[in-house]
Amino acid sequence: IVRGEKLTCIKFDVEGYETEALHGAKELLASASLLAILLETVDVEADTMLRHARFKEFAYDPVHVRLEGADTATGSNRLYIREQQMVSDRLCTSAAFHWQARTL
Repeated sequence: IVRGEKLTCIKFDVEGYETEALHGAKELLASASLLAILLETVDVEADTMLRHARFKEFAYDPVHVRLEGADTATGSNRLYIREQQMVSDRLCTSAAFHWQARTL
């Protein structure tokens, strides 16, 4: 994290200590510029903290470049979004990239 820069997205990979990390990141969670958080493990306390900070859980469909309901999520990562429309609009205008012989 660069001092003075505003984060829009962050991934927590802290091997099961996500709740503790979120407690230490309260100022970051309050930042209006932060739009997305990706975590591996989310317990009830972490989910409550994120929802209190106005984040809502979603799934991301990279093939169709869109957000979907959390109930469609696969894998262990959990995605929380604030300002869903702004993030969706940004996804629609993002450039395609190539990965494993596919254009996404």
